[in-house]
Amino acid sequence: MAARRTSPAAQPVRRAGERIDLHPGSSIREAARLILLNDAAALLRYRPGMALDAEAVHRMRVARRRTLSTLRLFEAELPARIANTRKALKTVLGGLASVRDLDVQSAQLDAVSDGLATMGREPLDALREHMQTQSAAARLQMRRTLESRAAQRLLATLRTGLQENTWTGPRGSELPVVSVLPERLRQRYRRLRKRGKRIHEGSPADELHEVRRRAKHLRDALAPFTEWYGEPAQRLQRSLERLQELLGRHQDAHVATMHLEQWVTTQPQLAAQTVFLMGRLAEHHCATMRRMRRRLPKAWRRIDKRWKALARALRCTPTRPARTHDEPARQPGAS
Repeated sequence: MAARRTSPAAQPVRRAGERIDLHPGSSIREAARLILLNDAAALLRYRPGMALDAEAVHRMRVARRRTLSTLRLFEAELPARIANTRKALKTVLGGLASVRDLDVQSAQLDAVSDGLATMGREPLDALREHMQTQSAAARLQMRRTLESRAAQRLLATLRTGLQENTWTGPRGSELPVVSVLPERLRQRYRRLRKRGKRIHEGSPADELHEVRRRAKHLRDALAPFTEWYGEPAQRLQRSLERLQELLGRHQDAHVATMHLEQWVTTQPQLAAQTVFLMGRLAEHHCATMRRMRRRLPKAWRRIDKRWKALARALRCTPTRPARTHDEPARQPGAS
């Protein structure tokens, strides 16, 4: 006799320091409100004059990404004033990416500086000073953006709208979230698979970046509901995180290489030793990209396999009551 399939449990989820109680009977609009409130927490806490160190920028960038993902996932059921923040969130706060890229490049330079020290401190100091100048300028621009009227209006709209206990959404938003979630997860997987199954060691960087973007969409959509579907969902999340890590390291190395090339072509007065050092650093980044590319096919096959297990679990309806669950803290590199 075939073993009886048990329904996955409904679990509360902890995101951004808050606990969310999501049950199978939770309406779409209430689930969306609670998830958005936590996804956007790092953005909503920002006030003019707050420190913008590397960790704060990382948290705000992740918050923006997760908020956009949830807005996409439940767009049809959100109140118009909340759904309409999506476009502004993409444009007004888009500058977070450039600041984070420069933070990553500075960390990369620090990580390999010992190996490059044989060339002398002067070229290293010149390169580090350039990065610090670029980072300071990007941070200043980001602070101006965050403290602009447009950004403050956007954050105020989210802050007041998400803290309301009762939402009136479009027709259908009162349905249980579990009634729409499986198909929306399938849609995101199909979009990911369409690109993911074509990746190989020679894929262009922009194609790999698009696969990474779609993997984030699936991972962020599934994250608040992982405990509902048990081990199949947890294993897929780990595989998605691994793929994102590989593609993220590839993208970081690609962006750093482009930055170095741009600096060389726009700064003809650079000392020969500094140019040579930048060439060595570019070689290091290219080696990182090749290493990440070799690992991609295996990482993708694992996702394809683990999605099939989750697809079977999605046919079950979560029925058991929620219990306390604390989500482990996320590592910055896994964002």
